Amino acid sequence: MVGSEVTKRSKENTPYKMVVAKAWREAAFKSKLLLNANAALTEALGAVPAGVTVRVVESSDEIGYFVLPLQPTGELTEENTTGAAGFYLDKPGGDQEFMTSCIWCEFCIKVVMKAWRDPVFKAMLLTDPRAALIAAGGVIREGEIVKVVENTSKLVHLILPARPQGELSDEDLEEVVAGLDTCWLESPHLPTLETWGATAWRSRGT
Repeated sequence: MVGSEVTKRSKENTPYKMVVAKAWREAAFKSKLLLNANAALTEALGAVPAGVTVRVVESSDEIGYFVLPLQPTGELTEENTTGAAGFYLDKPGGDQEFMTSCIWCEFCIKVVMKAWRDPVFKAMLLTDPRAALIAAGGVIREGEIVKVVENTSKLVHLILPARPQGELSDEDLEEVVAGLDTCWLESPHLPTLETWGATAWRSRGT
């Protein structure tokens, strides 16, 4: 199925996890990331977003963000679908590195594909995202607000997940981020150590 590589690539994406870890650890960096993402990403990764402005939105206990990528031109392939799920960073020396917009799950990819193919559903997703996601089979917690941000050729979005609840040392946060592999739509629960980085956290015996 086209799009299956997106979930795998997002869960293994080192630049995304590095930025999330730094934002969770450092309040000053998080503020800069939310105000001027391009500058913050360049500071954290030593690489500049390639030809786009990045806008960071932060999920919370009450608000979940959904990114609607720009539809690739032509036939949908694994390569261009995966590329649409994030953006590229220009690294020193001329190399590029991919950075995902978020942790993607199979459900989210199906919603994106449906929006790309069905203008009526896309309009519903943009105007009433909660109803659209539920209609597509999603589980949304009662009272949770869903917001959709749509990418363009010049503007892309990056979702900063809600920081897990509780007191965590820098080492703990690093391990939680290392195991970050769950999209918020995969679980109707509040972000906790069990839903963000659960595998890494359990490995510590906590």
